Formats: sequence, C-alpha cells, structure tokens
Amino acid sequence: MATQRLMCLRPLAQCNPLVLSGMLVGVFASCDYDPGHVDPAFSLSESTMTSLDEVGLASSSPQVSGALTTLFGTPQDPHFLITTEMLDGDENPNLSGDYEISEEQWEVIVTDNRSRRFLRQLDLIKAGRFAAVPEPLYAEDLWAIWTSDFAPLHTGEPAEVGGTAVKVDPASAFDDEDLWVPGLPEDGATWAEAAELLFTNWYPSLRESAEMYRVQCLHCHGVEGGGDGPTAEFLEPRPRDYRLGKFKWIAVDNGKRPRRQDLVDILMHGSYTTAMPSFARFSSGQLHGLVDYVRLLAMRGETEARLVLEMADSDSGDLPLGTIESNYTDVWTNWRDADENYVAADVTVPRWDQMSVAEQMTRGEHGRELFMGILANCFSCHGADGRGADAPNLPISLAEVVDADEHEIDPEYEARGGYRWVEKVDAAGRTMKDEDGHALRDLYRIKPDDWGNPSVPRNFTRSIFRGGSRPIDLYRRIKYGITGTIMPAAEVSISDADIWDLVIYVRILANSHDLARVREHKQAALADRHAAEHEHSDSDDSSNANSGDGGQDTDNNHNEASDH
Repeated sequence: MATQRLMCLRPLAQCNPLVLSGMLVGVFASCDYDPGHVDPAFSLSESTMTSLDEVGLASSSPQVSGALTTLFGTPQDPHFLITTEMLDGDENPNLSGDYEISEEQWEVIVTDNRSRRFLRQLDLIKAGRFAAVPEPLYAEDLWAIWTSDFAPLHTGEPAEVGGTAVKVDPASAFDDEDLWVPGLPEDGATWAEAAELLFTNWYPSLRESAEMYRVQCLHCHGVEGGGDGPTAEFLEPRPRDYRLGKFKWIAVDNGKRPRRQDLVDILMHGSYTTAMPSFARFSSGQLHGLVDYVRLLAMRGETEARLVLEMADSDSGDLPLGTIESNYTDVWTNWRDADENYVAADVTVPRWDQMSVAEQMTRGEHGRELFMGILANCFSCHGADGRGADAPNLPISLAEVVDADEHEIDPEYEARGGYRWVEKVDAAGRTMKDEDGHALRDLYRIKPDDWGNPSVPRNFTRSIFRGGSRPIDLYRRIKYGITGTIMPAAEVSISDADIWDLVIYVRILANSHDLARVREHKQAALADRHAAEHEHSDSDDSSNANSGDGGQDTDNNHNEASDH
C-alpha cells in the first residue's frame, strides 16, 4: 500500500525522519514559540494554564507549547514527529493510511477519486486538455506536484530527461526517477497515464486536511479541537472537545480510543438532533483525511494534559526528553491499537419484524422488569417512565441537592440547564408547601459529563438516538456504556439475552412515541379535512344566498381556497 499513495509531503514523512531528542534540543534553546503570522495558531487549553498557575509554573507554559509544536507541528504545517521506536517498528504516523486503511477501503477511496472528487480533472486529462485542468479544493499539495512536476504537460515547456531538454509527448514514457507518482506500475506508464494516477490515487496530506478542517470544522470545534469555536456558544449540545481523546458513538470498549472507522461513520452520518451535520458530500478520501487531522488534535490534547501532570509532579518543574517521548509514544500507541478494542457484538440480533406481538410483549415486559430493577438500574437515570432528563422529577442518580444559599452557582452551567428547581413531595406524592401555601422546592445540580456538560440521559419516548437507532446500536450502548458520560457498561451478570430484552423495551418506549406521533398527524389531517368541508358548506350557503355574477365570484373564491 505504501507504493500507492503519499499521506504527507513533508521531508519528515518522506526521507530523513528526525528523532525526538535532536529536535527538542533546539526547541528548549528558544522555547518562546511565536508563529509570527495571523493564521490560526495552537494554544494551550484553559485547564492547562490553570493547572500550571496553581503549582506556580505558569511561566513554564512555553516549554509545554514548544514540546507540542515539535511533536505535532502547527495548523499550517501539521505533522507527527517520528521517534526511534516508531522507526524501529517501521511506523510513520504521517503515513497512517498506508497501514491502517484496508484494501477494501482503499478501493472505495480510489473509486471516489475517479467518479466524484477528481472527475472533472480526469476527464480533461483523458481529453488531452492538460492546460485546462482546474485546481481542486483542499488539495494544495497535489496541486503543487501538478504545477511543478507535470508542467511539461500543461505548459508545453520542454522537460529535462537524461540531462537533455525534451518536448514531452503525453504518450511517451514517464521515466523520470526524480518524479513521484502514487501507484505508478513497476513496468512504467506514459505521461498521460501518470497524470491520471496522480489524481486517481491521491490521499490527502495532513496539511490539506488541516485546511479542510479550518473551513468546515473550526467554527464549531475550535483551532485545537476543544469544542470552543466561535459558533460553539450558540449550540446545545456543545461541539465535541477532541482533546480528551474521548468520543461517544464508537464500537470499542468503554474508555478506549475510537477506531478510524468509528470517526469516519460520525462524519458520514452526522449526529441526529445536534449541529453536527453529515459530511457525505465529501469523498471517502477527504473523510479519512479529516479523521487523520482530528486524531492529531486529539493526540495533541492528550499529550498536553499528560505533560502538564508530569511537570506539576516533578521537583524541578521541567520536562525531561525521556518523559516527553514516553508520554507521546503511549498516546500514539493507544490510538494505533484502537482496532484491538473493537467489540464485534458476536451475537444474533433479534428480528423485530419476525417477532409475534405476544413475544414482543413478553420480552418487553422482562425488559421493563430489568429496567426498573436494581441490577440493571436503568430507571435511576432514565426515570420510571423512560423520560430521562425531561422527567418532571429528576431521576435519583442524575443530580444532587445543593444548598441554594451557600452553593456558588456557575452562570454558564446554569444557562446550559445544569441546575433545576424541583418541588418537594411527601410519601403520598403530594407537593409539600410552606405556611403561606407556596410549594417547597430543592435546588439540584445535574451531574456533569467528562466534558463538563450537564448530563442528559436519553428520553426514550422522544425516539431520538444520536448514536444510532438500530438494535445493535442500542445493544452496544447498554452492554459497553458510553465513554465520557454517566452511562456505565452493563453489569457482567446481565446476560446478552437480558440486554436484548432491554433493547426491546426501549424500542417499545420509542415506538409508543412514534405511534402517538402518527396518531397526532392523523388527527391533524382529519381536522384539516373537517375544516375544508366546513368551509365548503359555508361557501355553498353563500352561493345559494346570491345570484348572477356574485354567486360565480363566490364559487371562484372557494375553488381557489380549495386548491391552496
């Protein structure tokens, strides 16, 4: 696969990979990193600065910034630093697609390049109109190769072959060893065929994907992937903060790093009822390229948090080179090995459409017993009626009572629904009141998730499942939990059959909402029909009361209203 495509055009990825220690010497010699231009620049997170300030190391922040810049580059020139261990293992994170993307995925990428992304460019190359080939969007590195190495084709200028300036014939052999083309056959190709291969086998560089991220993603997810872009404050739920390395809708064990395919799926399908859209309009290669860059941001964030902890725990407040390298390598290894944590759900998925009503009700009732029982304990967050955070009375595990007089309320957390007043009730379920007849209330603070957002257990009766509504999606959520949230993995004593019964019960709750919605639509349609019939009756009465042109006008008005 490595002969087919190039992930990054940096010399770092192509020829002379640099070892960590050599580069860091230069960084710490002048660690006050300043990009010196107005383009987006990486900065340390607010939590990092707070942590350093708390231990009196705020002045050491440039050391952390310098290390991160060396390891991950800048938004304009992102890269992974190659360590000695990576070299020994024949690994290059800048070329992760070469050993992570399967043959089947690569075929999809090539097909997409040929039929979608570079269709116009390839059509013009096949027609011999090389000078008319337009620059593709988010492909500046590809375009650099085209405008330089393939200049003889689209400019007509002679190419230097074997030390001699020769006019290039598109049908002549492309035999210049100094020029690189992805997927070039061992037996060679013509200049025209090489031009086609350049576009057909192109895989985005990290630099190209960073530019695509800047245009398509930064306004929500921010420069560093912190979910703090300029539009983030207007969105609820907030955009994902990649820097923790935690993602919700994945098919790996709880707390593990997502697979490449998990992130591609999120980009392809979006997240229902949130501001995260589907990016299916982009090619498969572009989606994989975005995943490469999002993973870089996530790894950068994880490494930053680790280095700050190491600095705070050290006596000197310094970051030894070995400490930086070991943390960086650990973070990369966790992401590289994500496929090993895949939960294949090697189970038989019950077919809802093949169950009798009696079987659905029997298994659903068992699911309800588990839902309300102590073992599964679903009701403690989702409520007895499955309405979760939308329930009038907060589920018992979702929030904690705070003293309204002494607790310092966080205005931002409050604005995002992090607090709720709940009326007190007695054992009989009646609202308790003071001597003046006012309802007594307690102030609850809803527990936050790992990103600091108020936890919002799903309201099943709304029939909205952001991580997928297929039975297998619900099975995974119950069995393995949702990383970064208060949704835990199921107890090991709960069998797969029990989990499927829980899935059936959740589907019954969701279907009851769907059936209610259908009923509402039918009632609305019936009301519209009755209104139309009533209007028709009124018009007939009006027509009978008039004669001549006036009656005709009324009929015309009635017809127009009916058509509308």
